[in-house]
Amino acid sequence: MCHTTGMAHARYTIQLGERGRFVLPAEVRRCIHVDKGDFLVLDVEKDTLHLRKAEDVAQEARGLFRDLAPGRDLAAELIGDRRAEAAREEAESAVTRR
Repeated sequence: MCHTTGMAHARYTIQLGERGRFVLPAEVRRCIHVDKGDFLVLDVEKDTLHLRKAEDVAQEARGLFRDLAPGRDLAAELIGDRRAEAAREEAESAVTRR
């Protein structure tokens, strides 16, 4: 039973094994669409654990600050700054080679 809006949540009892490891049941892995090798983020909030896919956390962070600079392409500005810096470094290098 996968948890979706309107459905009751599922509860699983799992055992903590050696070195603090536990296994997510196959049904849970299918429900949250994770597979061997995927990265997960574990948030601890008081006595509660929240386990999420790392890619979902990263997706939420994208555009998090876009409202702080409306109409600006900060990525393009950073690329422009880096290109200008590289040109300055190249010019300085050419002077020292003479």
